[in-house]
Amino acid sequence: MQSVSGVPSKAGEKRKWWSRTTRLRQGYGGQASRTYGAAAESRYLLRDAGLMPVIAGLLGLIIGCGESIESQIDKNIGEIGNRRSNAQAREASVKELVRIGKPAVQPLIYTVKKNTNSLARANAVTALGRIGDKSAEDTVRKALEDKEPEVRASAVEAIANLAGERAIMTIIDMFKDKHQSPRDVAKIMLSTKLSPTAIAPLIKCFDEKDALVRLEAQTALAQMGNKPLPQLIEKLSDNDPEVVVLASRTLAAIGDKSALEHIKAALDRYPEGEKNYQIRKKIAGAYNDLIQK
Repeated sequence: MQSVSGVPSKAGEKRKWWSRTTRLRQGYGGQASRTYGAAAESRYLLRDAGLMPVIAGLLGLIIGCGESIESQIDKNIGEIGNRRSNAQAREASVKELVRIGKPAVQPLIYTVKKNTNSLARANAVTALGRIGDKSAEDTVRKALEDKEPEVRASAVEAIANLAGERAIMTIIDMFKDKHQSPRDVAKIMLSTKLSPTAIAPLIKCFDEKDALVRLEAQTALAQMGNKPLPQLIEKLSDNDPEVVVLASRTLAAIGDKSALEHIKAALDRYPEGEKNYQIRKKIAGAYNDLIQK
């Protein structure tokens, strides 16, 4: 359709475009339309078969193959400190760095030492611990003294992964940390990954003057279940009544009623009277707590 001036009108052009598009979508119009229709049909078949996510993943791998290791490391190190992204995205970047492995170690060490973002340092420490390269151990040990508790907490887990049993006393020292999160991670590492080797050092903490250390050691032992039962029962005969109390309370927290007779025997070692009143009260309290479980 033309205007009065002889120039095709916009309305006419629009109708021609619509007509061509409609024919293609409906399967008309020769080879081009048949190609379009086949592609659309294939796409719908893949979608209905649930294969579109698989295809998208394969395309991602193909694209990723063209990206250098260095750029992948830089990208993921940038992401692990990104507070605007969610925790799942940061964890995915940590896992990717762990997958890359040794080539990521030195960049991660540099991040721990130099990055001013505490979240980046914490996640870099976590990645180093999971990679397990021994060259990172000194850096991770220094991170236990980082000014931020989230970094120290990550360093506790990492040093357990890197040093294993050699790190037990170092991790127990974290019971003195003024923040709860490093202490909590220390208890988890000692009661799971480093159990049962950590039992004797933890029981030795009953002799510590620091009440917080004694309490955290008691909690870590209780989290081990029945594993420390024999050593704790032995401690019921200790000459220090406070140690006997701690052993009684830990046994009560574990909840194994086979310890009842041993706690009762410990209670009987202290005759009734004003001198032993407080000790008897504490041991009896543990005994009653265990009965009620």
